[in-house]
Amino acid sequence: MLFAHWLFSPLFVSSRSSEKGNGVPAADRQALRLQAYERLVLLVERIRPSALLVRLHDPLLKATEFQDLLLKEVRNEFEHNISQQLYVSDGAWKMMKQLREDTITLICNASKQLPEGATSLDYAKTMLEYLSTLEVSPYDAALGFLKSDSKKAKE
Repeated sequence: MLFAHWLFSPLFVSSRSSEKGNGVPAADRQALRLQAYERLVLLVERIRPSALLVRLHDPLLKATEFQDLLLKEVRNEFEHNISQQLYVSDGAWKMMKQLREDTITLICNASKQLPEGATSLDYAKTMLEYLSTLEVSPYDAALGFLKSDSKKAKE
C-alpha cells in the first residue's frame, strides 16, 4: 500500500498543480492565451461573410448549394478552433459562440429572400446588401472585444 502511494502520489500532485497552472510557467501561460486570441481573430476574419463569399464563391452553384457550402465552412472553422476556449475569457468565448450563431442565422435568412432558381451570385449580393444596412458590424464588434480582452490577458 505504501509503495502504491509512493508510486502514484507524484501523478496526483502533478495533475493538481497543472490544473491550477502551477506546472506551467507564467510566461508560457500568457503565450498560450495570446495565441488563442490570435486564433480567434483569424476565426472572425475567416467567417466574416465578405471573406467567405470571396473565398468560396463558385458561379456554377445554385443559391441553395452555396448556402450549404457557407454553413459547412462556418461550422468547420468554429470546430477547428473550439479548444481555444480553454485559454480565453468566458466573455470572449461567449462572444465567439454568439458570432457563430449570428453568422449561421444571416446565411439562412439570406436564402429566404431569394426566388426559386437563384444563383450563388444572387445569394452573395443579397447577403452583402443586408450587411451594408447594419450600423455596427458584429465582426468588427467581436474584433474590438477580442483586442480589448487580449490586452487584459497581457496584464
